[in-house]
Amino acid sequence: MNRRGTIATTLCALAMLAASSTTASEIDNLIVARSGDAYTIDTAVLLPADADHVRAILASPDLLPELNGRIQSVQALASTEPRETRLRIVSRRCVMIFCRDYGWVQAVRVDDAGDVRVRFEPGPSSVREGEILYRVDPVSPGRARVEVSARIVPSVALPPLIGPALMRSTLADDMAVWSANIVRLSRDAMVRDRVLVARSASPVERRETVEAVGCTGVSFC
Repeated sequence: MNRRGTIATTLCALAMLAASSTTASEIDNLIVARSGDAYTIDTAVLLPADADHVRAILASPDLLPELNGRIQSVQALASTEPRETRLRIVSRRCVMIFCRDYGWVQAVRVDDAGDVRVRFEPGPSSVREGEILYRVDPVSPGRARVEVSARIVPSVALPPLIGPALMRSTLADDMAVWSANIVRLSRDAMVRDRVLVARSASPVERRETVEAVGCTGVSFC
């Protein structure tokens, strides 16, 4: 696996990280730091969307392909934690006509404060280990601020001098698309109704929904 492909695939996981206009969304800050093999990422984005809708979209496994067009499939897995939804993700990265699929397993949970937490499980994938925290707060009616904090350890060591810069550049592009897709989904009446109902569903019920429809990136699940 080449290093740039590893960076791009690692950031696919963040885009939980067909773009529409992003002029109404504002990326407040983007900080990437390196410590050993680990990268810490802190950013915030202001979205013209209801905070409850944003939180529900981020916690809906079947909407992952709509947030990130590189995701090819989402498969529900068994979990021993009642509040977690475990997922196997397959993402595709293409350079010109050459494409390669990458996979990883992640666990998603919504804590008591309403924050969405994503944990990447160790395994043979582009991410050796990592976690992401999405904190969604209302700013005003119809506007939300999403703080994103992540710690990612790629499976392949990146050059220390250029790794943070490459990751920052790729992440900035992905965040713009990710933000635009959240806004688009929040304005889709069908999706909005579905995610508002799904907010009260347990992780087991969400997992059964994904299993029932066999979610892929081709269409809404």
